[in-house]
Amino acid sequence: MPLENNHKEEIFDDLKKLLSAIIFGYFMIGILQGILGGLGFVIFGFKNPVLWGAVMAVLALIPFIGTLFIWLPAGIFAILSQDYVSGIGLIIWGALVVGTIDNLLRPKIIGDRSKIHPTIILLGLLGGISLFGFIGIFIGPIILSITLSLLEELKKHYF
Repeated sequence: MPLENNHKEEIFDDLKKLLSAIIFGYFMIGILQGILGGLGFVIFGFKNPVLWGAVMAVLALIPFIGTLFIWLPAGIFAILSQDYVSGIGLIIWGALVVGTIDNLLRPKIIGDRSKIHPTIILLGLLGGISLFGFIGIFIGPIILSITLSLLEELKKHYF
């Protein structure tokens, strides 16, 4: 890069902050979604809520759809077993509570820790996923952060 060493160090510090924020955000959202998903299983009378909550916490690493792989089939199975209240209740709980947490809080948590606006983080996540697939979850915000850092350094020192 045609920048002085101190400028490069600032960019790498920004990148370290963003990576730390991404890892922290994914970890916290996973725990929160697992707890809320397990709570939904408890509320609607499903067996093994702790197990399914733990599985949802792990699957929460897949943004937007990870926990869906647990609560949606469980809800459908309950409906097919003629337990309509539990099935429909779990599906509504999963969509409105568990899914919404992912879409609203992940960009907020990552944005607060990295000092980047949550909308930018969300755009980085969505753009990264659309361009790179699953690995784009991490690559998208990183590319966006590097771009923003470079533009900020250029603005500070050259304009």
